[in-house]
Amino acid sequence: LPFFPSKEIQASPDSLGLAYEDIRLTTTDGETIAGWYVPAAGSNDGRVLLFFHGNAGNISFCLDSVAMFHDLGLSVLLIDYRGFGESSGSPSVDGTLLDARAAWAWLRDMKRVPPEKIIIHGRSLGGGVAAALAAEAPPRALILESTFTSLYDVAKGLVPRLFPVGLFLPQDFDTPKRLKSIHAPLLVIHSPSDEMIPYELGRTV
Repeated sequence: LPFFPSKEIQASPDSLGLAYEDIRLTTTDGETIAGWYVPAAGSNDGRVLLFFHGNAGNISFCLDSVAMFHDLGLSVLLIDYRGFGESSGSPSVDGTLLDARAAWAWLRDMKRVPPEKIIIHGRSLGGGVAAALAAEAPPRALILESTFTSLYDVAKGLVPRLFPVGLFLPQDFDTPKRLKSIHAPLLVIHSPSDEMIPYELGRTV
């Protein structure tokens, strides 16, 4: 229900003049996850931003953000969830956490990045993914942008009150519950004029 993936990659970081690695990760359930690693220019003390995008498009829709993070002196790893972009499989809530774990493991094992150097940033749907990962893999900091408390809370605002929306959400994020076990610095960003995710859900987060 919450996923609107696009398979077409519209551009890549080199269109912005950014060097990058085109990577493929393998999840514990055998899916192949596509991603980009964009190293910082010069020395940045090894800091990496692990970015999880929203529920529409794919990583090629996030290049403006990649450029901004790069300008801030951060290396960036961004991945497409299963079913998005060039990643295999079909999207699911539980699957996105497996995908996130694969990204974290790649930074830890292949790039030798310690957790205290990793900032996790989730936008919209990616906020649920980011909070779920941060609850089990403590990062240096967590950024939640335009995200929600749960898919159930979002759906309740979109359908008639008596409609049994819970029947159609067998899997869900529960960001407030995840946050109770996260002790890293937290930045929550949300606009009162957000037309996709209600501002009050951001306030609750």
